[in-house]
Amino acid sequence: MFWNRLFLSALPGLILFIAACSDKEDPSSLQNELAGRQAMSDQERFDLLADAFPWERIVSNSYLLREPNPSPSAPSSESAATQKLIVALPWLPNDQTPALWLGLSRGYFAAEGLDLEIVPGGPGRDNLLFLLSGKVDLTIASNATGIIRVLASKTGGELVAVGSLQKEYPYAYIALDKSIPSDQPSSRTPTRDDFRGKVLGMTPGGESFLAFALDSLQLDSSEIEIRKAGSSLVPLTEGVFDFYTTMADNNPRKLEAMGHHNWMLWRFSDHGWIDYHNVIVTRPNFLESNPELVRSFLRALDRSARALLDEETIEVAKEILPFVADTGLDATMIARRLELQRPLTLATDDEPLLHTTKDKWIEAAAMLWRLGVIEVPNGD
Repeated sequence: MFWNRLFLSALPGLILFIAACSDKEDPSSLQNELAGRQAMSDQERFDLLADAFPWERIVSNSYLLREPNPSPSAPSSESAATQKLIVALPWLPNDQTPALWLGLSRGYFAAEGLDLEIVPGGPGRDNLLFLLSGKVDLTIASNATGIIRVLASKTGGELVAVGSLQKEYPYAYIALDKSIPSDQPSSRTPTRDDFRGKVLGMTPGGESFLAFALDSLQLDSSEIEIRKAGSSLVPLTEGVFDFYTTMADNNPRKLEAMGHHNWMLWRFSDHGWIDYHNVIVTRPNFLESNPELVRSFLRALDRSARALLDEETIEVAKEILPFVADTGLDATMIARRLELQRPLTLATDDEPLLHTTKDKWIEAAAMLWRLGVIEVPNGD
């Protein structure tokens, strides 16, 4: 996508935010620099970021299957639960990563000789930092752009992405379509006019997404009111917020359970946001020392992912439920998320199941650099 105007000129608060996160204390200097990035072509930005990071060491599909394993390992007394592997979650235990729970339920990891220790994420817990410090062996990171931000930071370290459960990051703005009854599904996608003059409830960490959305919608920041939001959907259903930041595979089902089937989404991936979701990442030194351990984990995860795609969601959801019982979800709610998540998981011609592509990672990095979210490692 070509960006034909300096979106940050309409968003001085975000310039200050980015300046606070960078070495450039002068917002006007940062604005001028971002204008230069905007003036570059997509190919120029891609070429710059392709040379800025050692992508061959950051992105690897070498430990993944390209086709389903026709004869998956069976549990045995010699192999089952013989090697411990510490795996960190992107958030508190929930149904965001169903392949992990299904693999544990069915013994897929045990069949590979793995004894998994699950480390929760959550508020104040950055499990990418835990991974870098050696406290965990693998992390399932929420998105690729978060990994890129760590790699680009001065305090970051070396990471290797070895797979991804979903091909798209389902970040979205959600609203209720009040032109139809609440018990009817909406077929609408919000437009620029739907956003103008409205209130957006934004959860923490949404600043770069907001800059992206304003430019895509060609809206000035003065045309939409931004309010801090928590995890509750009540401000949306009660009309305090007109839009709310969400994951497209999560909150729609919660609104449906509240009687609001008329939800509509502005999906960032539909407008050029480039990202992966639930990315499996480790450290180069761990990968080099334990290649078969990583392969075993990914084989089991592959089996789970294929089962999630092939089998009836409600039956699979019943198997997952005991692992996320503390969330208050029931099997029907979990099954609905599986349905919403399925299109994000499917293999493509370019990307078999769980695979990622180096070019997409570079495009994601170029997008973040254009937005002013990261700097290239040499400071250019």
